[in-house]
Amino acid sequence: MKDPYDSLVPIFRAERVPPRVHQHGTGVYFKLNGDVYLLTAAHVIDRSEPGQLLVPGPDGLVPITGSMYASFIGDEDREEDSADFALFKLGAGCKKALNHHFSPFPQTRTELLTTSLELGCCSVSGYPVSKGTNRGGELSSEIYSFRGVAAGAETYDKLDLDPSANIVLHYDRSRAVYPGTLQPFPGPALNGVSGGAIFSWPKEHALSDDWSIPSLVGIFHTYYKDKGLAVGSLLMPYIATIGLMQMKEGKA
Repeated sequence: MKDPYDSLVPIFRAERVPPRVHQHGTGVYFKLNGDVYLLTAAHVIDRSEPGQLLVPGPDGLVPITGSMYASFIGDEDREEDSADFALFKLGAGCKKALNHHFSPFPQTRTELLTTSLELGCCSVSGYPVSKGTNRGGELSSEIYSFRGVAAGAETYDKLDLDPSANIVLHYDRSRAVYPGTLQPFPGPALNGVSGGAIFSWPKEHALSDDWSIPSLVGIFHTYYKDKGLAVGSLLMPYIATIGLMQMKEGKA
């Protein structure tokens, strides 16, 4: 397949006051049963109006259009929202625009886990805000990946998270190293990576840089800097939601 990075999409947000467009989050362009979707984190779309969230098209940024579904909690208090997942079933125009720069991630490269306790080494990939630039109104973004080891049951208990729904990885960006050399390589802040992909590496390839190997297992949403923990959602709620959407449309 093509590089899985080809399926990672920077999400921008247009603000009215003050008027500006800025890098905001990440999405995973995904294909299932013939339909295409943009998977992301719910807090990436919170309090966004139609047309406010944008993605790169052939001639600049275009609005995300299509049917949307997101987890929610009272007053949108994401600190208490352990799911924090959202997805768009993309409209034809948005799909056409995305296809100019990106390729949908195939379902054959996914792994639907019933528990995160089976995971070992994982990578989280997305677009840090600090890596984006705005030169004369020309916006650009840069993908970054960080790698960590999956947490054990005790950590899930401490965070009151369910390993059948969430992924927790040990990651302290101030102590990060480059996988190829294990030399210190402190990473950027993770603001903007929310909604990015979580890939799982087989044990024998834990330090590999061959991106044809890992499988997509989840979507990242939260970094607990003080605890050195990165948290995401397993793919299962995304796939289940897509299945329900397609059943309503008579496609499943």
